[in-house]
Amino acid sequence: MQTTASRILTTHNGSLPLPDDLVDLLWSREQGTAIDDARVACVGPVAYRGQTRLQRDLADVTEAVAGGDPAGVFLSSASPGVIALFHPNHHYPSHEAYIWALAGAMREEYEAIHRAGFLLQIDCPDLAAGYHVGAGVMGTDEFRRVATVHISALNHARAAIPPERMRLYLCWGNMEGKGVGTAQSATCATT
Repeated sequence: MQTTASRILTTHNGSLPLPDDLVDLLWSREQGTAIDDARVACVGPVAYRGQTRLQRDLADVTEAVAGGDPAGVFLSSASPGVIALFHPNHHYPSHEAYIWALAGAMREEYEAIHRAGFLLQIDCPDLAAGYHVGAGVMGTDEFRRVATVHISALNHARAAIPPERMRLYLCWGNMEGKGVGTAQSATCATT
């Protein structure tokens, strides 16, 4: 993987095309329309069902880079924790059980990206922004307990992928303003 200490190689990379029903849902939420919680919440067993879209995305990126030698081509994938942050659990007996179910489902996507020869970037804003969004501000000890569960499940999901073929993207969210109440980096890390 290409690295540098002198500049940022990439940052947010935008969004892949979304299904029309999801775009409609996001616009409704943006306009303040009440959203049926069942449309965004986990209300049954988690299973990966994006195989067709994933294969199309992998083929599109493969075609886009064919004949060139782009360094560090990567595909982003959501962490189990960030999925849980935006899709509340109404099915599993605990947050931990939900995270582990999500990790099991996402493993398929992580490994497919790796098998296709691309770097895997796992987007994990839950490991920082999770401190101040969602159910409200949590204390440092609770945040670290939750983050430990998220990291353990994530490590299980990406166990077949060598560390040098992946990277983790961490952010504090996209809220406007000064970030009052956000976790400091020392809060997120332990020794």
